[in-house]
Amino acid sequence: MQEPTSSAPAPPERLRSSRQFRVVYERGLKFHTPYFSLFVLPKDGPVVRIGLTVTRKIGGAVVRNRCKRRLREIARRHTLPVLAPPDQDARGCDIIINAKPGLVGAGFAEIGEAYVKALARFRDTRPEALGEGGRRPNETDGDLPVAPL
Repeated sequence: MQEPTSSAPAPPERLRSSRQFRVVYERGLKFHTPYFSLFVLPKDGPVVRIGLTVTRKIGGAVVRNRCKRRLREIARRHTLPVLAPPDQDARGCDIIINAKPGLVGAGFAEIGEAYVKALARFRDTRPEALGEGGRRPNETDGDLPVAPL
C-alpha cells in the first residue's frame, strides 16, 4: 500500500520547556490581535519553532484543546509562506501564541488572517531595529546592580 502524498507543509518544530518560553517572552517582539498575542524572537538559521499557551481563563479542557488544534493548524499553514516568500530568504524564529478569550468565538478564516498580518509585521521589521540577537534596543537582562538599603 502506498503512503499518501501531501502537498501540505510539515508542522513547525515546537517549543517545549519553560526556559525556551521564558527566553522568547523576555527578548522577543510582541504583536497583539483580538484573538491572541504573538511573541516572536528572531534566530539564526531557517528553523521555526512554535509554542502555544491557552489558559483556563479561555474555557474548559475541550474548548482549550480545540483552540490549540486551530492555532496549530493555522501556524502549519501560514508560518513558512509568510516568513519565506519566494523573493526573500527564510527567517528563522521562535514563536509563542498566547490565546485570548476572543479566539473561542472567532472563525477559522478570521484567526488565520490575524495570524498572517501579525507575522507579516514581524517579517517586515527592519533587522537594525531589533538590536543584537534579536533583542529590542535599550533592554536589559535584569543584571542591573542592586542599591544597598
